[in-house]
Amino acid sequence: MRLVLVLLFALCVPPAHASQRSIVFVAIAQIKAGQEPRYDAFIEAITPVWNRHGMHVLARARPVRSTSANIISPDSVVDIAVLGVTSRAGFHDYLSDPDYQGLKGDRLVAVDALIIVDGHTDATSSPPATADQLVVRLQSVDGSRNRAIIRKDSAFSIVIDEVAAVKGAVSPSLAKAKRVSIIYKSAKAEPTPEDILSGPLLPR
Repeated sequence: MRLVLVLLFALCVPPAHASQRSIVFVAIAQIKAGQEPRYDAFIEAITPVWNRHGMHVLARARPVRSTSANIISPDSVVDIAVLGVTSRAGFHDYLSDPDYQGLKGDRLVAVDALIIVDGHTDATSSPPATADQLVVRLQSVDGSRNRAIIRKDSAFSIVIDEVAAVKGAVSPSLAKAKRVSIIYKSAKAEPTPEDILSGPLLPR
């Protein structure tokens, strides 16, 4: 893997075409038992630091379930955060911010695994008022995923530039994925086989 991640999202520069599009990070955190308050405290403390450097939370969900055993461990408390990023320059400034440097250790203590999907998209969106669930769908190399037609106003598709582990290991399914779709929908909606990860949205 050409990417070495030693900080929260220490990512290499993506392909040149990505610079003209919106940057999105999807953070999948597997939280240790009993460490939810510590992880939530990190998110609360780091959010203004993100905002200061042009990073903002589009959506969070927890607890997240998986239909694929090799994505996350069964019976784990999993949190997904979808972040929009204004620029790579702002992100790299964030990595050297003293406030982030002082907080990053708490996050690692709180998780067994933290996987970052780094990608780009033509457009992002926040959850509509009618949605209470976040769903993640993957498209693999052979295109066997993500065949469903998705309403444009309730989802967006991310071209994956890199997947990396801050802690733990990247699953085979994520490692071979080319796209990830972020979908907002009602819990009343029937799940589909393409719903790899899903969970209730958290207040932002």
